[in-house]
Parts: sequence; C-alpha cells; structure tokens
Amino acid sequence: MPLLKPICLCLVSLLNASASAQTIDLAQFFISEGPGPWSGRVYYGAELARTPDAPCQTTQLQPGQWQAIDQEGGMVRRLKLPKYAPPDPLTSTALPIQQFEAQALAAAQAMLQACITVNLAPVADTQPDAQSGAEADVYIHRGYANRPVLAGRYAGAFARAMRRAGVIPTWKHFPGHSASTRIMQPADLAQQRWFAPAHKEAAVDSGSKLALATTAQAFASDMPAFLMLSVAIFQAYGSQPAVLSAELVALARAAQPNALLVADDLATLLWSDDDLLQIFSHVDLLMSSRRAVTADLLQRLENLRAQGRITQEQLKEKAAVQMRWRKKWRDLVSR
Repeated sequence: MPLLKPICLCLVSLLNASASAQTIDLAQFFISEGPGPWSGRVYYGAELARTPDAPCQTTQLQPGQWQAIDQEGGMVRRLKLPKYAPPDPLTSTALPIQQFEAQALAAAQAMLQACITVNLAPVADTQPDAQSGAEADVYIHRGYANRPVLAGRYAGAFARAMRRAGVIPTWKHFPGHSASTRIMQPADLAQQRWFAPAHKEAAVDSGSKLALATTAQAFASDMPAFLMLSVAIFQAYGSQPAVLSAELVALARAAQPNALLVADDLATLLWSDDDLLQIFSHVDLLMSSRRAVTADLLQRLENLRAQGRITQEQLKEKAAVQMRWRKKWRDLVSR
C-alpha cells in the first residue's frame, strides 16, 4: 500500500533516533505542524481549497510525516468532493452496518490517494439530545447515536474502514460527553483560567463517573489507532481539562490498549510549564491547530529538556512507544 514506504522510512529514522536521546527530535511527538521528518501536519478546509495537492507535496518532501485531516462526514469535512465523504453521522445508523462500512471504505481509499494518512475521526461521543440540556451547537450531529453501544458499533465500523484503506483512524473525544455537557459561561470562574479567550468549545461536563463510564463504552477497541483525549473539563474527575487527569488517561489506555493517545487541540488551552510537562507525560502525541502555538510548545519543551525536567530516559521510552506502535500498524496494513 502507498502508506507502507513512508512508515518504513519513519521506522528507520526512529530506530536511529532512539540510539541516543540527544538526537531525538521533539517534533516527532507532534501530529500538527512539526518541522521535523517524523512529525505531522493537520490540514484545514481553506488550505486544501487553495492547494489540494499540499498533502502529496509534503509527503514527497517528508515521507515519514503523518498527513491528517478532520473528515468525520456530515458537517465536518475538510475535503469537500463527494468521493471523500464518509456517511453523515446524523443518518448513518439508518444504514445497515455493512453498507455504512463500505461507504466509509470508499471515502478512505480516496483520502489515501490524496496522500491523507490520518483521519481525525470517528467521533465516538454519544450523540447529545437537543432537548436534554446538552450543548447542541458544538456536539450535536457529530455523533452516531445517543446510546453508547450503538455509537461505538458505528464508530468501530468507521475505524475498520479507515484501517482497511491504510488510513489511521482517530477516535474522539474520550471519555465522550454526557447529557450534562455545556459550554462554559463567564460565571465558571474556576475553569475559565484554562481556556484561551473566546474559545467556542470550552466545555464543562458535570456528569457522574457512572455516566461517563457509560459514554466511554463507545470507545472500546483493541486495534491500533489514535485515541484523542478531550480538553473539556469533567467535574467528576476534577477541575482540570481531561488531558491533565491521570485517572482519565488511565481509563483511556484501558479502553484502547493498542492506541497512541493524542491531546486534542492545545491551542485552546492556557497552560503553565508544569501543565505542559504533565500533558507531555500523559499522551503520546501533541496537537495544535495553530502553527505559532506548535512552535511555542516545541521551544518550551526544548527549554524544559535543557533544564533537565524532561529526561533522556523519558524521551527514549516515548520514542520506543511510538516505534512499537508504528510496527503494529505496519504489520496490520501489510496483511
């Protein structure tokens, strides 16, 4: 498959990098806008409209980079042509599961031809009920069902279709959102310090641990994939965003033991160096929707490494985790 050559090249690079922590490029721990050969790029609709062959151009220059888009289907599609469109989540459960998976596979095959190797989908969040008090403007119409088992069944079929084509699926946004999710208001003073000004999706979920354990059922999978951790606040687990909760991170790794954990958009958060160190220790890949934020994150991580707050052993282990995952993925898609 077209994906295998970039992965093999990247594995060789990672093996060489792992020999000495001094040579490990911190950009390899980013999926977005990293400058190095082992990182990735996330493309948005405006850029792809201007330069539709940008992912293939980048692949020629940096064959080991991940090329990623949000192609959920329905209201979130960065590639607009119908051939790239997975089924609309809003109507997907009306399709027999085999038909749904076949349509998702056709879209994934078209994506791979466009040099897309990572899809930041499926959305395994339970579909909120517009009458339940959940924040409809952000999450409604992006999930498959309001029952976690059914949502997980269709998210799993979507992920299988991506894998069959050689495109890495990204389940999101763990642990899912209960009916008690809402967009934060100015009165939420204890939480507001975490989020960048005017961020439209600064969410807080007041659901119980039992309610969130139920929504998290939709994410269960043992196949290699990416699993994206939410940056929302789940009050049952504390007052910090999910990516900072060791308990939620442990639950995510239990739900998908063969996944690489990805932090949702860090450009939405206001974090200290201590926060950044904690996030870096919790996840395998960092992501930001803004290049300036990625550059800042990289520089701050380099400074923390120079200060000895990021150790050589930590970097070796993180590189080894990624290398082992890439081998699992390579073995899977080469069957």
